[in-house]
Amino acid sequence: MLGFLEINERKDLNGLRKSHINGQFAEVQTRREYFNNAQGFMAQMGGEALQANQSARIPQDVYREFDSQATAIMRADNLTLMNDLMPLAKSLPIGKALHEYRQSSDAGLSTTSMNGQVPAKLDKTAYTYDGAIVPIHSVGYGREWREWSAQQSEGFDGLIDDNENATRELKDTVVDHIYDGADVTFKGVDGYGIKTSANTQLADLGAGGLNIDFTGSAETAENLRNALIELMYTLRTGNNVTADLTVYISREIEENFQRYFSSEDLAFGTLLENFKRIAGIKDIKTDAKLSGNEMVILALESRFIQPLVGMAASTVPIVRSQPFDNYNFLCWTAVGLQIRADAEGRSGVLYAREA
Repeated sequence: MLGFLEINERKDLNGLRKSHINGQFAEVQTRREYFNNAQGFMAQMGGEALQANQSARIPQDVYREFDSQATAIMRADNLTLMNDLMPLAKSLPIGKALHEYRQSSDAGLSTTSMNGQVPAKLDKTAYTYDGAIVPIHSVGYGREWREWSAQQSEGFDGLIDDNENATRELKDTVVDHIYDGADVTFKGVDGYGIKTSANTQLADLGAGGLNIDFTGSAETAENLRNALIELMYTLRTGNNVTADLTVYISREIEENFQRYFSSEDLAFGTLLENFKRIAGIKDIKTDAKLSGNEMVILALESRFIQPLVGMAASTVPIVRSQPFDNYNFLCWTAVGLQIRADAEGRSGVLYAREA
């Protein structure tokens, strides 16, 4: 999740189409202008009978401060996976609530013969469709109308603090959605995340599966390495994923991986250093949203996983209809997640945990 300022700054957001971003920004600007126009109309209607803070407009520099906060907060250190996914993001119009893609089957019946005639039984590609929804995530906050003059005298400091806290809460909500999904459904499609998508490959680390505890100090280096390789090849062999894989681990796993691979030969380095050298592993990163004995392994390519952005993180005011109404604001974004699978259900995303 990004603010408009960061989208303009970053050069790696290839999937964010300029036309869609411009449309999203125009939507936000229109809402802000509509609010100020309504405030101006209220001032005209009330004339001198209204206090100045009952119909005050919001300066543009306050909105610029709001937008820059979205940029700064979204770069927090606990957004490891989220930040890695954003270069893969695809921008959409705010009105597009469901994004679908087509899955195609294999096709073609080959023959070997001496005459080269076309076989009697012909074949063709079959298509199915899968999709992901793009829900709106929002956090509201407000100030009483009598506070408005005080806010103006202080450069709107209190309001900016409110927006910072709301943006932080919004960020947490979006990250939760990326991992766990959300309790929303549209046209029969659920708002899934990495842990809840039917297209995610699940691996059991418990006694009924690999029976490995990546956080356990009693686990041998060899067992940990073999288990990690087996998880990798669930994607590389079982799902034909040829791209290098990025592994996301919890802080508890990271702590255990600081052990030396061999106490007899320190030249092997730590477990983490050794595991990063395994063929097919692009990197191993720690993400604060993972805890205990769980990890996510995926190929960072848009053909496997892609955030869907219908609205960049921004703040819009709620129009006031009466002079005594509070000044309320909505910090919002529209973000969904699409995990793509082929017609046989194979994908490039794996979630490992104890079942």
